[in-house]
Amino acid sequence: MKEVSFVRKEMLPEQAPPASEVGAIGWARHNLFSTGSTRS
Repeated sequence: MKEVSFVRKEMLPEQAPPASEVGAIGWARHNLFSTGSTRS
């Protein structure tokens, strides 16, 4: 079987993070709804 590979020559521009990861919703998800295994 023929091996196929790809190397990008230029970087893609940065994108904004998804809304569920920033602001009040992101804070609540990470701090209020996280599992017990991630808390110290």
